Amino acid sequence: MSVNERLKLSGKLLREAEEMLRNGDYAQASGKLWLAVVEAVKAVAASKGISLGTHASLFQFVSQLDRENPEQGLVDAFHVANSLYELL
Repeated sequence: MSVNERLKLSGKLLREAEEMLRNGDYAQASGKLWLAVVEAVKAVAASKGISLGTHASLFQFVSQLDRENPEQGLVDAFHVANSLYELL
């Protein structure tokens, strides 16, 4: 999947999550939000020629990005997103 396709999918998942939140379907919304984050991370990785296939590889890549950009708090944000996944 290309970078642009992943970004479009991430945006679509975010819009779906927003709709689910408006409808009070919090469990489904949290799953969509997690998937949106995963696709966004995979898009960044793909833009660097990296393929991510496991949960662990996502965490490792986000940790690497966080070391490169510590002011953005990427690891903390990723852990919050992951907690949405763990609630399911």
